[in-house]
Amino acid sequence: SDTTDGTSSIHTFYLSFQEEHSILDGLIDNLSTLPSSQRAAAINDYLLQINHLSDKVKDAASYIPPYDQRKYSEHIKALSEKLSNARKDLTPKQKFSFKSKAKPNSRTHSSSNKQTPAPTPASTPVPTTSHNHISINFLTSQYIQPLPLHQSSPVSLSSITSSFISLSPPSPSSPPPSMLAVKDITTSILFAPHVSGPAHLTSVRNSILILNCTQFRMHDTHDTRVYLLCPSRPIIEDCSGIKFAPLLLEWIPEEIRGETDVAERKNMWDQVDDFKWLRAEHSPNWSVMPVGERVDGRVWQQI
Repeated sequence: SDTTDGTSSIHTFYLSFQEEHSILDGLIDNLSTLPSSQRAAAINDYLLQINHLSDKVKDAASYIPPYDQRKYSEHIKALSEKLSNARKDLTPKQKFSFKSKAKPNSRTHSSSNKQTPAPTPASTPVPTTSHNHISINFLTSQYIQPLPLHQSSPVSLSSITSSFISLSPPSPSSPPPSMLAVKDITTSILFAPHVSGPAHLTSVRNSILILNCTQFRMHDTHDTRVYLLCPSRPIIEDCSGIKFAPLLLEWIPEEIRGETDVAERKNMWDQVDDFKWLRAEHSPNWSVMPVGERVDGRVWQQI
């Protein structure tokens, strides 16, 4: 049985690594679609996530075979190099700085800065969209629904406070997000009734998440309520105060129910795996939300 448990842990780690690596790889690919004022903050965030992934490989060294450890390290090194190259490609060429010195003006001082400062949370830029990605960042006290995607594409959300974000397709013909990456969300509501792929959430605080996805992975999140429809076991790590409830079919817009197999999909919303709680007894970091605390799904559709 020890061998079986070890094999299961190795496989679980592999799936977790592949998911996080895929999300980071996609975010780096789409770095150029972000406004230039947001790229420095995004690069720093991605670097932290790469370092976190590297630390996870080190923590798993006790049960991951040496060969696998080397392979994981190679993938992480490749991600770091890819991010470094993206940073260089997006950094203005040095020749512009030399030109500005020859003709001093108000821009000379700012051009000498090595990093562009991130906008303050009070700024509310329009979501950045491209044919293969949508990114929503640095929002405070906003109601936002992105423009419809032309094809099923990744969606990333970061640095959002006191806002309501609806990822419900604007029309029956609008494809759903293929993947959802969430980072640094506070006191907000996220309504995502149809994500065709995985949802990866990091650093969420005091928020409400309404999600229909194929895989659910949550890191460093606290005091958050999750209404979930997911056919695989949800995974949490470094979390506390998480309450789960099922996302009922009537919460999902009728056009989505009619176009997908969501009605036949099993829901493992309460089969949560806590990677930082390996004891036999129930993890203290999550619980089933009492029925009396659950919000009627019609509320979200009326907001």
